[in-house]
Amino acid sequence: MTNPLHLFLGIVASLVVASAINLLYPRSTPMSSQTTNIIPIVALGVYREVAAKMDSLFAPTPFRMTAILDLKQDPPSVRYSPENLLTVLYNLHPRPKVFITGAALSRAMTAESIAVWEGYVKESRL
Repeated sequence: MTNPLHLFLGIVASLVVASAINLLYPRSTPMSSQTTNIIPIVALGVYREVAAKMDSLFAPTPFRMTAILDLKQDPPSVRYSPENLLTVLYNLHPRPKVFITGAALSRAMTAESIAVWEGYVKESRL
C-alpha cells in the first residue's frame, strides 16, 4: 500500500509544477466566467477509486478532479494508454491545468505519461 504522506507530497509537487507552468505560459484566450474559478485536474493511477478519493482534498480549493484514467477499468479500451490520455487532455473543457500520477505506477509508465502531458502543455501553450 502506498504511504499517504508520499502520495500527498506527490500531489503537492504536481500542483506546484502546474502553477509554475501556468505562470510561465499564461492562457492567451479568456475563459468564460463560469469556468474561471475551476482548475481542472486529470489523474492517472492504478485504481480509479484511489484517485477519486483525492478529490476531497481539493474541496476548499479551486482544483477539481475532472478526469481519471486507471489501469484496471473495464472495458480495456478506456484504460490508460498514451493515446487515451491525449484524447482526454484535448477534449476536456476547460482545458486541464494539472496532471497527477499515482505513486504505485511504474517509473516507465510515469515517465511516459509525463512526456504526454508535457507535449500537451507545449502544444496547447497552457
